[in-house]
Amino acid sequence: MKKLTLIILLAILSSCNGQNKKLDQKVSKNDRNSPIIKSPIETIDGIVYFSSDNGLTWENKSDGLPDSIHIALGAIAVSDNLLGIATKEEGVFLFNFQTNQWINIPTDKKIIKSNPGPLIFFKDQIYIGTQASGVFSSVDLGQNWERLDSGLTDFTIRRFVQIGDKLYAGTNGGLYSLNETEKKWELEYGNSSMQVNGMTEFEGSIYIGTNQGAFTTPTDRTEWKQVSQSILA
Repeated sequence: MKKLTLIILLAILSSCNGQNKKLDQKVSKNDRNSPIIKSPIETIDGIVYFSSDNGLTWENKSDGLPDSIHIALGAIAVSDNLLGIATKEEGVFLFNFQTNQWINIPTDKKIIKSNPGPLIFFKDQIYIGTQASGVFSSVDLGQNWERLDSGLTDFTIRRFVQIGDKLYAGTNGGLYSLNETEKKWELEYGNSSMQVNGMTEFEGSIYIGTNQGAFTTPTDRTEWKQVSQSILA
């Protein structure tokens, strides 16, 4: 797969993308009889842009996407040979580097009805999180989807991240990791009211950002400690 230095999605949750935007017409306040002055038209031509030179130039790569879609935060995923996005209206799209087009793979209607959000490729499978129905996975590029919510106490999935050889999911009820053998999610840290908004690994430790503050533990053992408090506390 062509290596991209930067990929940007010009998409914000709750805002429509790929549509033309017109600035409001302005009328001179000094002369009521003056003609209406039309503002210049501001046009947004695309939804997804690529840069291969550290952001010096950008190229519109939106062919194959609907004119207007909603893309949640965390709904972009990359692997060694795949680039994908999850959309609210049409489900998962994969980018074909041969044709320079996005391809809409089959996406279970239950996923779309449950408000899809974060997306990740993990060990040759596609995982997509939803707001209402937990996690769905596919081993065959969307031909078949399996609901994977065993072990979860909250079905709102906010983030995915792979750390080492393990897949983690941030939910509205704590941080979970996937037990692949049992196809079950196991609670790593948190409680029923802990909203895990972000996770990362740094210098041998896992860090999570939550509505109750930031917490960390070494990756090789469970010794969670708080490193900052929530600004809402």
